[in-house]
Amino acid sequence: MINKLIYLAVLVLIISCGFEKKENNSIKTELIAIEDLNEKSLDDLRIIRNEIFARKGYRFKSDDLVKYFSGFDWYEPKYDNVDSLLSDLDKQNIQNIVELEKEKRRELERKEIKIDDAVLSQYESSELSADGWTKQFLAKMFQTIDQFEGRPADTTMFTIGNIDGIGNQDTIKTHIQAVDNDIFVSSTWSRKGEIIWSNSQKNPYLGINSDDIFSYEGRHPWVTFTIALNYSSPELSSRNDYAGIDRETAIKMAEWYIERKNLNISMVEYTSYFDSFDGQLILFGEPEIRHELMQWYEPKKQFILYYAP
Repeated sequence: MINKLIYLAVLVLIISCGFEKKENNSIKTELIAIEDLNEKSLDDLRIIRNEIFARKGYRFKSDDLVKYFSGFDWYEPKYDNVDSLLSDLDKQNIQNIVELEKEKRRELERKEIKIDDAVLSQYESSELSADGWTKQFLAKMFQTIDQFEGRPADTTMFTIGNIDGIGNQDTIKTHIQAVDNDIFVSSTWSRKGEIIWSNSQKNPYLGINSDDIFSYEGRHPWVTFTIALNYSSPELSSRNDYAGIDRETAIKMAEWYIERKNLNISMVEYTSYFDSFDGQLILFGEPEIRHELMQWYEPKKQFILYYAP
């Protein structure tokens, strides 16, 4: 909490410098640029908006605002109403911030997954007669609901390994979010700020059992979000984990894939690269049909099929 207050204090001072300055021993208000506020949180915007009132000497009713602004030497609470002291620019700044706050609240509501008791009871009842796999999944779903209910279903996960075999640690960032009850999954792998590979999914599916409440059309968004959280991030593994796939089979798979995709890759060059490759293999895409094991090919900066059943 202390760190948050320190951060907000610094933030207010930075924003203040943008819209208030001394001229002839008085304070002149300037219009705050909305683009300077777009990345601010709702808490930040509330503080910035209320600083306009604080600088006019408004006596706050909220304890947290009283405590916060009392930490500034310039704050002198004197008035219960400062409307008459607000300039046109003050009012415009306040209005702009209020509109931005409303927009951010609407966006947060779009990312929140709601569930009523009747729907929840269907899944709780299903657990009573479920097989072991379904019970395991439902346990994850109820845990997910406890974690995200009442706040945006929006999170980022990281897959870390050595994908390219070059030697540096690689990180794939997977962003999972709900928007209007659709679940979006976006995975990106970057090097030095440049995205070199990405993959996206919408409403990933995984078969749980034959019950309609788990079907693609009948499932609740919490089911989809749970699938996204637990089964949609790319999976990395070493060649040793697939020791049963011999070199000849993997090379033939790659050749078939290169021809099918019409890739301009020499098999002589690819085979040489294949034999010296020291990275990891990857599975990605829809969890229900995720079966194509891929290997990175650095010269073309793309994945090539290693094995598919």
